[in-house]
Amino acid sequence: MSFRRRLQRGLHQGFKYKRTLKRNAYVYATSKRRADYTVLRKGRIITTYGGSYKFRNGKRYYQVAGATATNKRYVKVVNFK
Repeated sequence: MSFRRRLQRGLHQGFKYKRTLKRNAYVYATSKRRADYTVLRKGRIITTYGGSYKFRNGKRYYQVAGATATNKRYVKVVNFK
């Protein structure tokens, strides 16, 4: 992925944020499917990239660390402080 494309999507180093979970959260691959069955526990600090994305279901998600071009990972915005 080119730097310009990464900049548009907020995936380069300048748009890296540390956020704290205010409730337990699941990691999603799409708006309907969980990426895996791990639970991120309340109070954990998670690295997110860029702003939030609005999916077709109307909910907003942050892209989290561990995501690749083929393996997307998202957490719902309402789970963060």
